Amino acid sequence: MVAGRPAALGGRAFDLLLALIEHRDRVVPKTELFDRVWPGLVVEENNLQVQISALRKLLGPAVIVTIPGRGYRFALAPEDAPIRPRRLYRPPPRYQRNVRCSPACPPSCHYFTAAPTT
Repeated sequence: MVAGRPAALGGRAFDLLLALIEHRDRVVPKTELFDRVWPGLVVEENNLQVQISALRKLLGPAVIVTIPGRGYRFALAPEDAPIRPRRLYRPPPRYQRNVRCSPACPPSCHYFTAAPTT
């Protein structure tokens, strides 16, 4: 999504963007990008430039920086910390009792929260 709207992106451009984002901490050489985006294929350097241009049109010109003679670098920093699975809300322990789905369920099965019995 770009500016809150779905954006059309081709497969090669997506692979290129993914490679740049995964290695945003360093300059990614053109040879490495060719190996990641076009594995086992011989392609002209113009193909890489076309995909970089498409990404810049979509994301803005400052997002991908060209380092002359070395390669490309993804310039945006992540907005948030790495995404971690969210924990489900559980009430405080005094109001919680774990109940298994059925007596045959293993301990790793789904647990449901139930009100304490009196």
